[in-house]
Amino acid sequence: MKSPNLKSKRLILREWTIKDAPVFVELTKDKKLIFGDMPFPYLLEHAKYWIKTVKTLKDKYYFAVVEKKSNQIIGFCWITVYDNNEGLIVYGLGEQARGEGYGKETAKLMIDFAFKNLKLAKLKAETHADNFESHKILINCGFKVVKKAKKYQKNRFTGKLEDKWFWELEPNSKRNKLNTEV
Repeated sequence: MKSPNLKSKRLILREWTIKDAPVFVELTKDKKLIFGDMPFPYLLEHAKYWIKTVKTLKDKYYFAVVEKKSNQIIGFCWITVYDNNEGLIVYGLGEQARGEGYGKETAKLMIDFAFKNLKLAKLKAETHADNFESHKILINCGFKVVKKAKKYQKNRFTGKLEDKWFWELEPNSKRNKLNTEV
């Protein structure tokens, strides 16, 4: 699905282009940014195929997270829209961009887009139990933990079972607003 440009004071969330493939590969060298069934190591041909494919999906909006000041891609995010008018947000930032408030800014852009433009009834998110930075971001955005699952998923790099937390947010939830442009 075509992803619109979303803008805040410091960021632009925009659609991926084939020219961005090397940057995506560089980001995925960080094991914290490997999601789902992504291959590891993630190669250039994987990234090119992925970028071509995501434009054809009808239920997802994929974004490159671009820092306005440097015009550099610092991460990625997406929204998956489900048939029940709910969505799932996912975000990941490169190591150099963490701790700068970009995660919160990215999440708020996606939340505003999901509720204002897509008119979703609920947003969901998932985190590893030990991902305290994402917990802070989601709490700041108004998400509430709805489930804590013990030994939910095997870490593909360590083989250990890890706990996972599940979060939800509704449009009328009290949350910190962000001045955004779509």
